[in-house]
Amino acid sequence: MNFKFFSLAALIVISLFSCAPKVTEISGTLINFKGDKINLEYNNKVTEVSVGTDGTFSSMVKLSQDSYVTLKCGRHIVKMYAFAGRDLTVNYNLEDRERIFNGDSKHLCEYLESKKSIAEKRDWYSLGEDEFLEEVRSFNEERKEILLDQNFNEEFNIKELACMEYETYTFVLNYVPYHGYSVEGEYVPSNKITDFCNNADFNKSELLKLSEYREFINLRATERGYTKNKSDQKLNMTLESANFIRDLNTLPEIKSYMIFNLVKPYVERRGTGAEIYSQLYTIFIDLCKDPEKVEEVAKFAAKWDKIAKGQPSPSFALKDINGETVSLTDLKGKYIYIDVWATWCGPCLGEIPHLMKLEEEMHGKDVTFVSLSTDRNKEQWENFVKKKEMGGVQLINDPSCTFCKDYMIFGIPRFILLDKEGRIVDNNAPRPSGKIKDVLLGLLN
Repeated sequence: MNFKFFSLAALIVISLFSCAPKVTEISGTLINFKGDKINLEYNNKVTEVSVGTDGTFSSMVKLSQDSYVTLKCGRHIVKMYAFAGRDLTVNYNLEDRERIFNGDSKHLCEYLESKKSIAEKRDWYSLGEDEFLEEVRSFNEERKEILLDQNFNEEFNIKELACMEYETYTFVLNYVPYHGYSVEGEYVPSNKITDFCNNADFNKSELLKLSEYREFINLRATERGYTKNKSDQKLNMTLESANFIRDLNTLPEIKSYMIFNLVKPYVERRGTGAEIYSQLYTIFIDLCKDPEKVEEVAKFAAKWDKIAKGQPSPSFALKDINGETVSLTDLKGKYIYIDVWATWCGPCLGEIPHLMKLEEEMHGKDVTFVSLSTDRNKEQWENFVKKKEMGGVQLINDPSCTFCKDYMIFGIPRFILLDKEGRIVDNNAPRPSGKIKDVLLGLLN
């Protein structure tokens, strides 16, 4: 299937004729918003904006051409379109999701709000390849016709068609893993699926301003890493994705973007301790051409270095189940196994029976078990701990405590093992359902 929606040459012409940056005010009111910060994303940039107690916000952004602007407040996302130098306002009710736009680009914003997204058609993943691709083709023809019937300006139409195209590439790329869940046995895609995205262009930096393009090229890299790992599980997915980016025949600025978006989340969430890190970082330094991005990754790496094996653990002083303050210093003298969890976390609850069994098996040995809850509802935490008759040292986190932040905890459960002096043995220790018992016995013997 030859799938091509728009003239890339036309998009390049638009980019070439971008004018000097014009100050554009993006403002509005957020109703039923509880926070004090939002993000505005435009042209691959992110600006943090303060929100007043009355829900109002305003930001002066510089646009060199008419641009998509995405407002993000928590999980709520509002995609808009702003004309360079002409103000745009939006009033958004987070409860009923009503949006009211004002400004010269109002009608374009209203179109984006009502536009059908192919990403909503996940039920198609259960279809066979031919039927799936026919549904994709038919759906795209329909929404292309709807767009062109609106009599919008040519620049907007060209960008929208490009967005549709790369959103579709992403959707089709995800067919392989999702379809695999719906069939018995192993699913091996035919060339109809694997060749579909061959029209995607990795050589046009102009497309980096489109979020749909950025999402696709990032997914393409991770998909290649996944495919390599599936054929040979000795290969690391992230490293193989980095190798794919390195070997890709594309522009340096696109490689730079792709490698940053691969390595940053890896270092942010997994740190620098893995065996592949030095290889991964070497590729990153070679490909990333933005000094600010290099510095950003270096800062995350430095944070992980502070909690590397052998380093003194960040401390805490938190209330226990009896309302008494317990500090890390109070617990020194034994190995300390810390479970960072919450009552609302399914995987955390799944580990509790294993943790209680482990405590029983290690009774009388030089190990202290600490459960540090991140619950915000103290009463709910207290009731849960008492009902389950949980042992060990039961603590609840305090917003002023930096322990979780210092340990770069972005997801739970997370387990941490310290030695008798409070030094780090493992900042991401095995779970109770895993091999932590063998680790503890090895340390104690």
